[in-house]
Parts: sequence; structure tokens; C-alpha cells
Amino acid sequence: MNSLNRFKIEKYTPRKKNYWNNMVKKLTNDIFFFHRDYFSYFKSNFKENSLIIYDNKLKKFIGFIPGNISKNTFYSFEKLTFGGVFLENLYYKNIFFNDIFNTLINYLKKKKVKKVFFRFLPSLYYSNHNALLLSYLNNLKRSKIFTEISSYVNLSKLNNFSNLRIRSLNKNKDLIIKKEKITKKFWNFVSKNLRLKYQVNPVHTYKEIKFLEKKFPKNILFLSCYKSNIFLGGLVLFKFGEVLKIQYVGFDEKYKYLNPQDSITSHIIKKNTFNDVKILDFGISTENNGKLINKNLLFYKETFGAINFNYFKISCYL
Repeated sequence: MNSLNRFKIEKYTPRKKNYWNNMVKKLTNDIFFFHRDYFSYFKSNFKENSLIIYDNKLKKFIGFIPGNISKNTFYSFEKLTFGGVFLENLYYKNIFFNDIFNTLINYLKKKKVKKVFFRFLPSLYYSNHNALLLSYLNNLKRSKIFTEISSYVNLSKLNNFSNLRIRSLNKNKDLIIKKEKITKKFWNFVSKNLRLKYQVNPVHTYKEIKFLEKKFPKNILFLSCYKSNIFLGGLVLFKFGEVLKIQYVGFDEKYKYLNPQDSITSHIIKKNTFNDVKILDFGISTENNGKLINKNLLFYKETFGAINFNYFKISCYL
């Protein structure tokens, strides 16, 4: 069999839902936002073009690529924090990956795609197999690699808070942390905060995040903070196996002086709130594809003992 004919790229269709979900569970440590039920909220406002990789010789599906095509560009994935090419371990060997990559490029060219943009799933989240994909994409025309800075703490190790953070926490020991369901009031805080600071709206509407919270109650979590019976705000956390990622932050500006975010973050780190979680990912501290570093935000995360690492993205032309 000709090596380029061994592999086939197919567009995902609903008939392949079970194959897709089984591969998500097997190949990505069950990263929940690659699950088909998560994708379902895109239907009304987004045209998906995810792909499945098939081994013609062994007659089985061996991998998948979450993605969409917009204005002759293939994104993996435009509406998600991460994307990539996910394969059974065997196929990350260059003898196979070279043929899979060429098959993918030929498929995209036939679809009149001129440019690709990938967001890579960081090694914190699963066994990192990005090396070949990043190198192959970087060898295409006019490639550009973007690096975002994120920060994390290892919850299984002793984390030393800075004196500044300790003083802040000591002043507000009476704040109460609760695990609750996401509320409309909280979402209003999130929306207002994002509009004021970055002139953007949340990626999810309130209706969408409630739909997803209901679909994935073990993966989409909300910790709130109160002073007596006064609701101060909270954090929405996305759980990916052993990694907990801060996804949305929203607090009442009137009570920012109480530093409720400090209390929730400390609660996660020090109280071992989630027994099966080992890593807390604070999310990125960069803007404009990593070109602008928010130094104040980065410093804030470092005061919790956080270690910095990179999210990688790449764009290139076919």
C-alpha cells in the first residue's frame, strides 16, 4: 500500500460520535471540552469542521483533530483554548506521522484552505506529543509561533505565598468560600469585568455556560465567596483530569478591597479542595497572541508561588 494512501482524513459527522468520544477518553486523558456534548453548544452560531483520521491498513480510526474552517483558514480550534492533532501513541512516531501530516495537508488544500492556525494543548494536561506537529507546521510557508505565558502551582507540593499575599489573607480571615452553581449575578460580574478591562464579552453567554455546567457537572465548577451573607463574587474552574484551570473571574467591584479572589485561590491551594487535582493553572497573563505581558497580573499569580510556563500557538500558509 502506498504510504500516502494508508491514512485517510474524514470530516466528523454525528454518525461518528461514539468513535470520537472514545478517542477523546483514550487519547487525551478525557479532556472534556473535546467531548461531542461540549461541541453541541456551538451549533447555533458556529460552523465546525473537525476531522477524524483513519488507518486504511488496520481499518480503524486512530485519531482526531478538533477544528473549523473560516475564510480559507483551518483553525484547531477557534472557539476553544486548545486544539491539536491527537493520535494513538504508535502514530506519533515519525515513520507514521510524516504520512499523516502530508495526508492532512493534501486534504486541506482540496478544501481550498490557504492557512492553518493551531493552539497546542500544554504538556501539563497530557503526555505532550506536540514536538513533531510543531516542527512540521513550522516548516510550512510564513510560519509564525506565538507563546503565551501562563502560571501554575503544584498542589501536591508545599507552596510558599509571598509576604504580601499572606498579609492580604490575614486581614480577611472571615470570608466564606462555598461550592455552588453559577449564578446570573456572578455572570454579570464576569461580563462587566471583561468589558471594562479588555473590551470583550465572555466566550460563553450565561445560557451557554449553564447548559455546559449541567452537561459536565464534574468538570465545570464554581467557587463563590461571601462576607456574612453578602455575595462578593467567585471563580469558574474547568477540571481536566488532574488539572484545574481558572476559566472565569468575577467579583463585585465594591468589595474588591476585601481581596476575595485571594481567599478562593488560597482555599484551593491550601485546603486541598479537590482531592484528585494536582495542578492549578491560573491561565494566561498575556494579550495580543503573547506580544503584551500583563506584568501586574503575572506578579499577582507569582505571589501564590506559581511557576510560569508556555501555551504555544502557530500560524502558517499551505
